[in-house]
Amino acid sequence: MKQKKIMEIFDNTLVELKTYLKEKSEKATVFQCNDKANWEKDEKTNIIMENDSAIELGHRTKESVYFLVWSEKNEHISDGKITVIGKDITDIKEGKCSFGEIILIKGHGFTEENAFDRHLELDLVKRRMNLKGYMIRAVPQRMREWSRISKDAVKKGFSFETLGSELIKKYKEIEYVDDVEVIFITSNDEDIKELLPVGTKVTKSVEAMNKMFENLQYDCKSCEFEDVCDEFGELKQMHKKMQK
Repeated sequence: MKQKKIMEIFDNTLVELKTYLKEKSEKATVFQCNDKANWEKDEKTNIIMENDSAIELGHRTKESVYFLVWSEKNEHISDGKITVIGKDITDIKEGKCSFGEIILIKGHGFTEENAFDRHLELDLVKRRMNLKGYMIRAVPQRMREWSRISKDAVKKGFSFETLGSELIKKYKEIEYVDDVEVIFITSNDEDIKELLPVGTKVTKSVEAMNKMFENLQYDCKSCEFEDVCDEFGELKQMHKKMQK
């Protein structure tokens, strides 16, 4: 029973995200994962210079939000669903665009011992896709993603349906991943800013797990993540089990 509760860490977040999607439905276009999508891959690290770039999603001068959540339940995750709130890649005319990307994953076999390591593994998946004409830039800010799409890729029809399909297929190569849903946002800064508080809670929850495993800090009253554990009771359950 305890293990089940621990694995519900992000379930309230999933409810918030579904409410958000419902509120933005008029701006949204929905695709289903194309299992046959096979965008050309680069054998080595894909580098796109600024002069070759058509679009920069989440540029450092623009609003950006990125985070990933997982659950062992599937009632809040629609497998293969790709939602685009705002313009698709081929319709974006400005070179630098505000951007949001949220990954929802339903998996199995999560435990107190493997939850943090699995989160890190899932977070790194998209950096290993090596899609030709698509480059993720490393940025120091939390909850941000800054990526470049080349002029050639745009001409060839690279879209969020393509990117979402490739992402979903890549995540599903991992044994413990069952269902994947992806959300992209390009509509406006306000829609992206609405998700920042949600992303902050997710990030702090992951950092709290990290502290438990890496720093072995068990004095809750002196911990900067006490407020997060108070809100997410599952983290406290994880903490108690580790103390034992």
